[in-house]
Amino acid sequence: MLSGSQVSGGLGVLARAQVVETSAPVYYTFGAARDGIVYNHRVAWELYGPNPEDHQFLTADNLAPAARPSGSAADVKVKFKLTQRGSYRLRAATVDTAGRSTVVWKSVFVSQDTSIGLLRMRSGGSP
Repeated sequence: MLSGSQVSGGLGVLARAQVVETSAPVYYTFGAARDGIVYNHRVAWELYGPNPEDHQFLTADNLAPAARPSGSAADVKVKFKLTQRGSYRLRAATVDTAGRSTVVWKSVFVSQDTSIGLLRMRSGGSP
């Protein structure tokens, strides 16, 4: 799920994924955070676009995850900012400890309202 709001200098985007564990725990990490703890992020977020060479990993500044576990599920969120018009692709990937992976792609289209100069966002499903 994607939502956008106007922020200083661009468009603030919140992406959310619900991760449900089945027969093996879901585990994804980027390594140790500043406090030395290796956190389970559950999801690796990547953003591609608007230009073909543009790619970035979306992580919290301190590598502490934004996941709220609840039983066998977790609500995982990431916030980022878009400052240019164009087409983007958001990738959410995860893997469980048995090696089974899941990848979801979402298309994000950013346009500019020429009458007021603000960026607008619409999102699509998997390509």
